[in-house]
Amino acid sequence: MAKTIQEINEKIKAGRAVVLTAEEIIGVVREKGVESRPAAMVDVSLPDLCAHVFIGAYFNVGHATPA
Repeated sequence: MAKTIQEINEKIKAGRAVVLTAEEIIGVVREKGVESRPAAMVDVSLPDLCAHVFIGAYFNVGHATPA
């Protein structure tokens, strides 16, 4: 069953939302297996962002024209 944005926002306000990073969800899949449908238990998923990702986004000046 898909969750609506309103349902997720209500869980966040109530402090009941399940928020995992990409790295954490990989651990859950390894522990419980894909068959357990771990994505269904997660309300919010965050990418694992490192400093180099932010620098790349901040200083991105576009791509070179292919030769």
